[in-house]
Amino acid sequence: MKIKLGLFEDPYRFCDEEGEKKEILSQQNRQNAKEVARDSMVLLKNANNILPLATSNLKIALVGPLANNSLDPIGPWSC
Repeated sequence: MKIKLGLFEDPYRFCDEEGEKKEILSQQNRQNAKEVARDSMVLLKNANNILPLATSNLKIALVGPLANNSLDPIGPWSC
């Protein structure tokens, strides 16, 4: 499919930063994403009364390619 679309010759053929800002990251799409995230939250089972977590000496590991990237919270799958 990439060959048929010509993406090996011109990998940025369908990229449009202004269109992305205007459409993909529109206020309506961001609101929809927030609602989906809110609706998909999971209630944790409080096994062994671990919740709420103690705040003293608490360390949480964030792992992965976006762990230290505050500018790309929607990740590389947004396209």
